[in-house]
Amino acid sequence: MMNKETFEKEIEELLEKCKGTLVSKGREYQNNKSEQETNVFNNFERGAHRLGLERETILLVYMAKHFDSVNTFIKDLQSGKSVKEIEAKLTEPINGRIMDLINYCLLLNSMINDKRGRNRKDKAAKLRKLVKKKVKKKKLTDGFAAHLCAKGQPQRR
Repeated sequence: MMNKETFEKEIEELLEKCKGTLVSKGREYQNNKSEQETNVFNNFERGAHRLGLERETILLVYMAKHFDSVNTFIKDLQSGKSVKEIEAKLTEPINGRIMDLINYCLLLNSMINDKRGRNRKDKAAKLRKLVKKKVKKKKLTDGFAAHLCAKGQPQRR
């Protein structure tokens, strides 16, 4: 049985390895055209564009491969096989697949946050456009329009 201290140390080490892998593989997979281009989702967006899908769908497909491997591993454990016996048939230890799943979850989280941020920017741009239209039609004063457009969002009182 694993104690709390060992568990916490293991998690810390695993997350450090995940981060290292995410950074090193990220450079390889991003395949950005220049050093200045830093689109961390470039690989997923190229696939999405090629297939007419969302980048999150491409990520899910990549993720599913690793999930299937972990699922098979667990089924083999349930059938009575040992970890050593199962891993002898794998191209890499199961921990590598688990790390990849963790990294895909981290990437998905960042994709969602990125979209959330873009949605805010889109809403702010639409608000500014609407306010300008209302000012032109004299339905809003310039002062109130500035108040609405401050930081791209209506101010709460």
